[in-house]
Amino acid sequence: MLKLENIKVSYKLAAIVIVGIVGFLSLLFISANALKENLVAEREARLKAVIQSTLSQVAYLNQTLPKEQAQEQAKALINALRFDGNNYMFVIDESRYTVVHPIRQDLVGQQMGNPGKDTEGQFWFTMIDLARNGQQGSLIYPWKNQQGNPADKLSFVNGFAPWGWILGSGMLLDDIEHAVYQQFLRMGFATLIVTLVMIGLGVVISRAVIQPLDTIKDVMKKVAQGDLTAQIPVLGKDELGIVAKRINNSIAAVHDALVESVQSASSVAEAAIRIASSAEETSQAVVSQRDQLSQLATAMNQMTATVADVAGHAEDTARDTLDASKEANLGDKDVHSSVDSIRALSVELGVATDQVNKLKEGVMQISEVTSVISGISEQTNLLALNAAIEAARAGDQGRGFAVVADEVRNLASRTHHSTDEIQTMINRLQQLAVSTASAMQKSQALAANSVATAENAGSDLSLIVNHIQHVSDKATQIATAAEEQSAVAEEMNRNVSGINDAALEMSQAATYLAEESEKLAGLSRQLDQKLTAFKL
Repeated sequence: MLKLENIKVSYKLAAIVIVGIVGFLSLLFISANALKENLVAEREARLKAVIQSTLSQVAYLNQTLPKEQAQEQAKALINALRFDGNNYMFVIDESRYTVVHPIRQDLVGQQMGNPGKDTEGQFWFTMIDLARNGQQGSLIYPWKNQQGNPADKLSFVNGFAPWGWILGSGMLLDDIEHAVYQQFLRMGFATLIVTLVMIGLGVVISRAVIQPLDTIKDVMKKVAQGDLTAQIPVLGKDELGIVAKRINNSIAAVHDALVESVQSASSVAEAAIRIASSAEETSQAVVSQRDQLSQLATAMNQMTATVADVAGHAEDTARDTLDASKEANLGDKDVHSSVDSIRALSVELGVATDQVNKLKEGVMQISEVTSVISGISEQTNLLALNAAIEAARAGDQGRGFAVVADEVRNLASRTHHSTDEIQTMINRLQQLAVSTASAMQKSQALAANSVATAENAGSDLSLIVNHIQHVSDKATQIATAAEEQSAVAEEMNRNVSGINDAALEMSQAATYLAEESEKLAGLSRQLDQKLTAFKL
C-alpha cells in the first residue's frame, strides 16, 4: 500500500499543483454545464408561459362560445401568434393528427409519426404521453436549423382535455450551445492563465523547499559518516530555517558530548580494570573459603547420615521390641487361655469318665437282661416243641395248633439267634467301655499335668514380657535421643550449606563482576576506538 510519507516532497508539491489544475478544469466543465442547464430552463419557462397564456384564452373561448366557433377562433388565434421573433405554436390531437400549424399548412389533418418506420419521429408519441388528459411536460429531440444543420430542439406541450387538443411550441438550442461554447472558451482561457501561474508558483515553491531539504540531507549524511563539524547554512526564518538552526544546535550538542565521552572513556577503562582486579582477588578468597566450607559440609553430612542411621536402627529396635512385647502379651494371653481350656478339658474328661463308667454298668445290666431273654427263648422253643408233639398226636384236630406251635418255635429260634448277636455286641461294648474308661482316666491325668506345665510356662512368659517391655523403653529413649541429635546435626548441616551457598553466590557474583568489569573495559576501549572515527 502506497503511503504518503513514502512519497518524495517534490512529488507531493507536484501533486498539489496537479490537483489544483484538475479542480479548475472540473470547475470549468461544471460551470459550462450549469450555464447550459440554466439557459435551457429559462427557455423552457418562456415556452411554458406562452403556452399557458394561450391555453387560458382557449379555455375562455370554450366557456363563452359554442365548441365549433370556439375552435375556429382558437385556430385563428394560434395561427396568428408569434413570439421571440419567428417562433410559433402548433396543435395536435391525442391521435397525433395535426390541428394547427402556422408555418406548414400542408401538415394540417395529417397524422404525425409512424410507429413502424419513422424512428426519428418518436418524439410525437412522447408528446402525446406527456400531455394526455390535460397534463404537461417538456422534451428535447433532434431537429434541423434554418441552415439545414442538425440541432437540438426544446418543446413544451400542454393538453386541453375538453377538446383532446395538445398545444405545443419549441425553440432551437443551437444558439444556447454557441453561447455556452463561447463562455467555455473565455473560462478556459482564464483557467489556462491560472494554471500557468500555479505551475510557475509550484516550481518556485518546490525549489524553495527542496533545495534546503537537499542541503539538510547532505549535511546529515556527513554527520552520519562521523563529520560533526558540518553545519547547515540558515538562509531564512521560515520553518526550514528553524529546522536547520535546531539541527545545527543538535550537532553541536552531540559534538560536545562526544568530546566529553572521549575524555571519560579512558578513565572508565582504567576504573574497570581496577574493579576487575579486585573482583578477581575477592573471587579467589571466596573460592578458598568455599572449599573449606565444602569439607565441613561433607563432614556434617557424614555425621548427619551416621546419626540418622543410629536413630533409624534405634527406632527399628524399639518397633521390634514393641512388636515382641505385643506378641509376648498375646502369647501370655494364649497360655492363660490354654490353661483355662485344659482345666475345662480336665473337668470334661472327669465327667466323661463318670459317664463311661455308668455306660459300662448299663452294658453289664443289658447283658444280664439279654441272658434272661435267651433263657426265655430256649424255654419257649421247648414248649413249642412239646406243643408240636402233642398236636401230632391229636391228628387232624391238632393240625392247626401244630402250625402255630411251629411258628412259635421259629420265632423263639430267631429270638435266641438275635439274643446271641446282641450278647456279642454287648461283649464288644463292655470291652470298649473298659478301654475308654481307662483311656479317659489317663487323659485326665495328662490334662492335670498339662495344666501345671502351662501355668509354669505362663509365669515364665510374663517374666519375658516384662524384660521385653524394659528393653523397648530403653530403645525408645535411644531413638528419641538419636532423633534429637539428628535434628541438631541437620540444622547445623543446613547452616553450613547456607553459608556454602552464600559463599558460592558471592564467588559467582565476584566472577561475574570481574567478567563485567573486563567487558566494561573492552567496551570503553571500543568506545574510544569508535570515537576516533568522528571528526571533532
